[in-house]
Amino acid sequence: MKSDIAFGTRLPYGRVAKICGVADRQLGEKIAQYPERRPKHRLYDSAPGSTRPHTFYITGFDDGCARQFTAAMAVFGSVEMHEQLRYGLPAEVQPYSDTDKAYEKLKRRVCNKPRRKPCGSRIGQMAKDTVFLSVYERFGGNSQWMNILLHGGDIVAQDRKSGL
Repeated sequence: MKSDIAFGTRLPYGRVAKICGVADRQLGEKIAQYPERRPKHRLYDSAPGSTRPHTFYITGFDDGCARQFTAAMAVFGSVEMHEQLRYGLPAEVQPYSDTDKAYEKLKRRVCNKPRRKPCGSRIGQMAKDTVFLSVYERFGGNSQWMNILLHGGDIVAQDRKSGL
């Protein structure tokens, strides 16, 4: 596999690039993994404790390469959390984004449920290899953030959301 960028390149916020051939120990401190048991994806912070935008890495892709992005903070969000937000009251004020639409397609295939309906009893199956990564440009007070939908060892969708 070939990297999109050289290791150590600083990316602008909102861009995700493939970085290959770098050992996990070079990526920084592992700060999260998903799922907790038998993790597929691991999130690394190159400057733990910093509240300024800096480099993060995520591993667990089928091609064996990490993905790099710049943020002040990044966190995993489960499909269960996504469904609570998407199908609950906040859904009325938040338009459907590319990651929402991609999730609906995956949910239809895995859970056999229509749009705007929760996965139901197959949510555990969906959660095994599907997770959202929320990426924030600043620490605190973000009116916009980026969502990345990971499924089956790949980035399925990515978009920017707004809380305004």
